[in-house]
Amino acid sequence: MTAWIETAWRAIPPLPSLPVWLWVVIAAVGIPVLLLVVILSASVKAKVTYSGDFRVKVKYLGLTVFDSDTPPKPEKRKPKRSKHEPSPPERSQSQPEPSLTQRLSERSGVTQLAQDVSQANSRSFDFEMFKVIYDSMTTPLKRVAGKVKVRGLRLSCIVGGDDAFTIALTYGAQSAAISALLTWLNQILSLKVKQVTVAADFDSEKTQINMKFKAKLRVGTVVFIAGGLAFKYRKELMNMVSQRSGSA
Repeated sequence: MTAWIETAWRAIPPLPSLPVWLWVVIAAVGIPVLLLVVILSASVKAKVTYSGDFRVKVKYLGLTVFDSDTPPKPEKRKPKRSKHEPSPPERSQSQPEPSLTQRLSERSGVTQLAQDVSQANSRSFDFEMFKVIYDSMTTPLKRVAGKVKVRGLRLSCIVGGDDAFTIALTYGAQSAAISALLTWLNQILSLKVKQVTVAADFDSEKTQINMKFKAKLRVGTVVFIAGGLAFKYRKELMNMVSQRSGSA
């Protein structure tokens, strides 16, 4: 084994003798490019479980970036007011509290902003702009969804109820809904189902649903598709502007 390694090492050609400044330039350019390739080629991985409550855990490059089970940070308590500190003057009952519009008007620049917002809300709905946004986002969002890989889906639905008729009726509805949902998800996602169980339990008074799956999406895919979305939106917007200027 050692002889094979020595033979392979000797077969590697020696590095060319380059100036030091050229090696520095290669390192300065190559290291950021290598880091960019690693960042874009890595995938965001999520583990989702449901057993009465959802739990989502998201990892990227081996680091946990989100965990729904992580307890929130305790809020900082406000310092107690000293006894010698004077309390703020109370508003007299005869003086009414100023409205939100009056308080906004007292601030510089806010009055004009409020007028602009009210004028924008009073305008009619721009259907052409909505169509531009919809046409620009539909295809990229479908492409992003198609790149999402869902693996190891386990779904268990045990139907219960108060009486046998309700359980049988709910069982039929749940079976049809789950079948339709999985068919629809299989069309838009890269989905692999491991186990799906739908059953009726006539001794249980409530329905129990348990679910578990893993999903991942490459960061580079989102970046490239987002760039295509911005380019397509700009193209559609320019076409709409040219059509409006031509009709005018």
